[in-house]
Amino acid sequence: MLTRFGRWARPRFAVPVWSSGVGLARTLLALGTLGTLLATDPKVLMSPLANGVVPPVCQGLGQAGIWCVTPDLAVGRWLSVAALLLVISGWRPRFTAIPHWYVSWSLMVNSTVQDGGDQITAVLAMLLLPICLTDPRRWHWRALDGPARDPDAAAATVPSAARIVAGVTLLLIQIQVAGLYLQASMAKLGVEEWADGTAMYYWSHHPTFGSPPWTAPITDLVTAAPAGVAAITWGSVALEFGLALGIVLNPRARWVLLTLGLLFHGSIAIEMGLVSFCAAMSGALLLYLLPIGHHVRWPERLGRRVVALSRRPRPAAVLGRPGPDAVTAPDPVPSGPPPEAAPVPVAREATVGYAPDRHLLVYDGDCGFCTASVHFVRRRLRPQVPETVDMVPWRSVDLARYRLTPHDVHRAAYLIRPDGGRLAGAAAFAELARHGRGGWPLLGHLLRRPPVSWLAAALYRLVAAQRHRLPGGTGACAVVPE
Repeated sequence: MLTRFGRWARPRFAVPVWSSGVGLARTLLALGTLGTLLATDPKVLMSPLANGVVPPVCQGLGQAGIWCVTPDLAVGRWLSVAALLLVISGWRPRFTAIPHWYVSWSLMVNSTVQDGGDQITAVLAMLLLPICLTDPRRWHWRALDGPARDPDAAAATVPSAARIVAGVTLLLIQIQVAGLYLQASMAKLGVEEWADGTAMYYWSHHPTFGSPPWTAPITDLVTAAPAGVAAITWGSVALEFGLALGIVLNPRARWVLLTLGLLFHGSIAIEMGLVSFCAAMSGALLLYLLPIGHHVRWPERLGRRVVALSRRPRPAAVLGRPGPDAVTAPDPVPSGPPPEAAPVPVAREATVGYAPDRHLLVYDGDCGFCTASVHFVRRRLRPQVPETVDMVPWRSVDLARYRLTPHDVHRAAYLIRPDGGRLAGAAAFAELARHGRGGWPLLGHLLRRPPVSWLAAALYRLVAAQRHRLPGGTGACAVVPE
């Protein structure tokens, strides 16, 4: 028996589990929670209970939840959004794993309005901790061994203990998901409407979770016939039972089940509006049925294409470097009095740029948190970029030249281009991120496009208002109200 178990276990632990398939699952889990937080007002999430308890529910361990330790519901909401955006981006799984679990767990224990997807996400985020904390990758979209994609070489770069811990954890996740589908299918058989094949008729006509108007004609046509409603009712139970058996099936059958399961939960999202539940279950299915170490290539390809577009040369100057099509005006022919008698013209760079061909980032040098943030950004720029941008505290700059006031730069950092254009706050750092190393250009491109740019601007204002409470912050960082 032990020999048979060894033959089964050896291939599972020989291949590292850290792949973009696991990364995609984490992104879907975080997207589900993000959708809940953005689409639902915090006051609705924290609706009072019938027994008189006023949420957030801060009892027992729940007192440590983010909704209980922050001074305001809006602060808890936007801090959660910031953490989830980092998880979605795929940056440093070992750094974002604990915040991901903390945010999802806090929503489950502090909120009074939640669905099954929120609970599933909290459980899976906790089970993913050993996998993510041992993940050596910088981005969860990348293969473990980079471009070479040699499984043997990848396995050799990771300690065997870490591979075993991650492999055992993934197995536990798969057992958890299999049990979830088994319980869902068996529990339905104990309900009369599911057992007699009519449940989907009532669900499709439910006033809250029923079919939307644009799919109602098709749904009504199917559920009007006894055979049709029985097929989709019993078919749902059969599919869930089949998904429960997926843990013991061969890879080809698992691929079929994965496709059917994703379509199944996608149809639930369309018909019943349970989008966050669909995202959570889709992430669970990827962890459950994808082959161990499977690399999903399209996210990385998409990221490379976006990065390539963001680095395409432009006619105008990019961070102080003129594009290949830029036209330089010829020097004017001198006329009139000799040069020594001519009036001295005002230098153009004195009013539009710190130097004629350089960008200028003006920030609040009195605030330790702001200074640390600027140093963090500088270290992540591509090697040649720091030569084209000056990062200067506002007290060292003649603000009047740039039509700025101390009040302006105390509330937000400003990136001033050589052509006189200005970017403030999140937009300034998004522009700098486009010229960073690794995956930062992709993040910078996303931060410049709505609706992500709107979220980034709101998050920047929130952080700026609370920066005196953040690491490195002092009383000098406090923003004076307008």
